[in-house]
Amino acid sequence: MDLKTGGSISKQDVERADVEAAFADDEARGEFIILQTDDGRYVRFIQAAGQSDGPYVLEYRDESSGTHRQVAGELTKEQVKTAFLDYFGGDPAWCDRFQWKDLQRAGCLGVILFLCALPLGVIFS
Repeated sequence: MDLKTGGSISKQDVERADVEAAFADDEARGEFIILQTDDGRYVRFIQAAGQSDGPYVLEYRDESSGTHRQVAGELTKEQVKTAFLDYFGGDPAWCDRFQWKDLQRAGCLGVILFLCALPLGVIFS
């Protein structure tokens, strides 16, 4: 798996400790964090946008099935961290503990709007 953030982290073949370290360092994590796999044919990823302790928006995308979902509601950093660690470890609990809504070809538009709204204190859904 690869780990990318809005801050200074971009690493391939990450370990669990790398994911934990990214959540421990708000500055290095920046405004977003993405954990992805690429089998050469399809990309799958979990991503979150937010800062400090939150709120955060969490999304999942699986190109093989065309699935693109977002958690319905805002999350804390701890909730997002737990989801990322479960996803990394292959534990399906990351998906089961939230209510998800399907996104239709929204791409990163929701995340971009969220990031633009942060300084204004306004969250768009």
